[in-house]
Amino acid sequence: MRVKLTCEDCVLSMVFCYLIAVLLATWQEFRYVAPSCPQPIQVWLLGDYFTFLVCRWMLVLLQSTFTLFHRRTLACVSLFTFLVLYPFLVVWTAIGTLWFVQIVKASVLECVRRT
Repeated sequence: MRVKLTCEDCVLSMVFCYLIAVLLATWQEFRYVAPSCPQPIQVWLLGDYFTFLVCRWMLVLLQSTFTLFHRRTLACVSLFTFLVLYPFLVVWTAIGTLWFVQIVKASVLECVRRT
């Protein structure tokens, strides 16, 4: 099994893991600092970060040369990535954008910035 990892893949993965860790570490601050938030923006951020990370790793997996996988397995991974994961990311990003617009319209900016 041979996976082509680039320096950019490693850096991107570390950045997203760091963002997820920081978000989880400050999870309670979202709840207590901004209880008046109209939408749970921290849930959207966590979902977005995690989905971006999974999308990148699936792309790395698909671009790599695997001798242990059959064509069917690669076809299933490919179908899952392009028919489930990417559409989910598009819909989730649209939901987050709508939530963010609601927060800005409500002028509850402490939902999106640290006080």
